[in-house]
Amino acid sequence: MIMEIILEAVGIMLFLWLYLYFTGLFFYKMGHAESIEEGAGEFITSVVSEGMRIFRFLFKIFRPICGFLGDAFYNEWTGHDLPKKLINAELILLKEEVPKLVERFKNSPYIVPSLSRYVSNSLGVLWLDIKAMGLIPLYQGLTRSDICGMAENIIQNFYLETRGRSVKIFIKVASPTRLYFAIPLSEEAEEYLEKQEEVQAQESHEEENLELFQEEILEEETGDLDNWL
Repeated sequence: MIMEIILEAVGIMLFLWLYLYFTGLFFYKMGHAESIEEGAGEFITSVVSEGMRIFRFLFKIFRPICGFLGDAFYNEWTGHDLPKKLINAELILLKEEVPKLVERFKNSPYIVPSLSRYVSNSLGVLWLDIKAMGLIPLYQGLTRSDICGMAENIIQNFYLETRGRSVKIFIKVASPTRLYFAIPLSEEAEEYLEKQEEVQAQESHEEENLELFQEEILEEETGDLDNWL
């Protein structure tokens, strides 16, 4: 029994060695490698690379399926959603609270702020869209960052006063005439909004690099033209 196992192992090893040898020889004869050993190495590298590509492709396909099945199993087994999906209803603003929060932005920094749209819960996210006639004269020079900072302070103070706690805030638009922000109501929603922020930051960074690159090209072309003249 042991001898049979040993012979099978030796046979497999011999087969693999011969396979790599002739594959390396093929790569060498085709001019893709300078030696049989290098050809065998090239083959192994290509197999590993292709295997990783296939694995990543399958992972992208089956990850959401496995996640869905896992969520369904957990829900069926416990009768509850996954902890990260649980909605914190305490963070949802009541209808009578929404205009009170909007009013907080009057003269800080907006002129006549009003409610444009309010969604209490969309896939675990609270959305609030405020429009205004503009910024009051005192805050005319505010940048987007300044408006974001002021808005976050107002929203946090409102939640501290009404809920006794702070919240995570994702500001999507902060302009002189509009403030649009989201508040995650669950851990999963917060992860989703954070990924959105990362993607937007990456896109902004790429756009800035492209603008700098175009400016450098324009300066070089202008310099070459001046030299030619």
